Amino acid sequence: MRRGETGVPETLEKLTDETSAAAEAEDRNEAAAAAAVEDDPLAAILNTEPEVTDADEAAELSGPGEPAVDAPAPVLEETPSAEHLEPPFDRREFLAPYLEPIAAALEAAEELDDDQELVLQFAGEEVRIDAWARSIAAQVLLDEDGGVGNDSASRIVEAIALEAKIREDLARYRIASSLALPGGGPAEDGQANADVPVETIRVRAPDHIQQDIIHDAALGFALLSEMQRVIDASVVHGRMEQAKALSAFRPNVSHALIGIRELLDEQDRAVAQQMAEALRCVPDDAELPEIQPRRRRRRRMSLDSGTVTPTVRPAREASPRRVRLMVMTLIGLVGLWCALILPRLLQERLPEFSLSDFRKVQTVIAVTARPPSLYVTVDANAWARLKRRQKENVVREIAFDLQRAGYTGARFMTANGRTVAQWLRARGVEIIDERQEGDPKAGKP
Repeated sequence: MRRGETGVPETLEKLTDETSAAAEAEDRNEAAAAAAVEDDPLAAILNTEPEVTDADEAAELSGPGEPAVDAPAPVLEETPSAEHLEPPFDRREFLAPYLEPIAAALEAAEELDDDQELVLQFAGEEVRIDAWARSIAAQVLLDEDGGVGNDSASRIVEAIALEAKIREDLARYRIASSLALPGGGPAEDGQANADVPVETIRVRAPDHIQQDIIHDAALGFALLSEMQRVIDASVVHGRMEQAKALSAFRPNVSHALIGIRELLDEQDRAVAQQMAEALRCVPDDAELPEIQPRRRRRRRMSLDSGTVTPTVRPAREASPRRVRLMVMTLIGLVGLWCALILPRLLQERLPEFSLSDFRKVQTVIAVTARPPSLYVTVDANAWARLKRRQKENVVREIAFDLQRAGYTGARFMTANGRTVAQWLRARGVEIIDERQEGDPKAGKP
């Protein structure tokens, strides 16, 4: 370079050439990408470069360790969650044919006792409503405002109606899916062959019945999930009675769903689960109404008009009578126990003598102990050869041991059952001769 020349024109010319070459290369790449998109649409997605947003530029401008410059946040499209999904059908319309007869049955059963369950018949199957669920359903269906609301109490009513609907849908499914085929052809005389039984095969039910089964399963899945959430919330807030009652009621829906589980294939179950996600809706603060038990009323006949007038006996009048009756009953039971049971418990168990205990005594051949008495069998011939004093000595010898053991008497007999002597604690020894056997006073010592 010559002195006095700055060299700037050469530098600008070089930069211009490089820029032109880069632009031509970029045009060639865009043309190749456009041609590739026509052949493979997926290439458009793979070759797309991410756009740099204002927030990215602000982050780059801020540099590491510096707060980002305020920039408008990008707007994100929200994915609809289960709580925002549109329900596939309306619960009230779906269960309306069953809510009306249930409400009529509850209204007719108002005169029954509060603790009595209600049994309804649907398609020949029983649907049982226990006392707790009956009180809840009566408050929901028989209220003046009426209607099935979106609260926990309404879930009890919906569960009862769904159980009834499942019973009828299962009956419809069994009828629609049964196909009877004759077992044999006609006979030669034109009459049907009655010897061959009719064969019944299972076919797929019509689509509208299968769709009802899927809807039943979807609503059942949703109800189970909703009731479980209410149970969990009740436990957390300490409402244990409500949680226990709802836990005891929840298996009714589970048992009803067991009947339709075999009628659904994997695709039907997936559809039912998806519907259940859209149907599931329970408020976080949903609470069941507290049921106040009605006071029992006694009915009496009015002599004036002959009508039945309900009257209520005050609790403070009835309570003392019950207490007095219970105290008297308790005293009577204690007295009977002291008179009948206690003496047997306090009585000492007497020893039972056997022949070995009196083997040294003459004439004794057998001994039977029935405390507090003893029965001694003697040899008749040997007893007859003894003198009276010897007989008394035999009896006293045995009586001495019996008296120490706590026995109260002993009877001496021959093998043929004739009584020859006896000993009583109060009367002592008594020898009974054969000629004196008929006289009870004879033979007294």
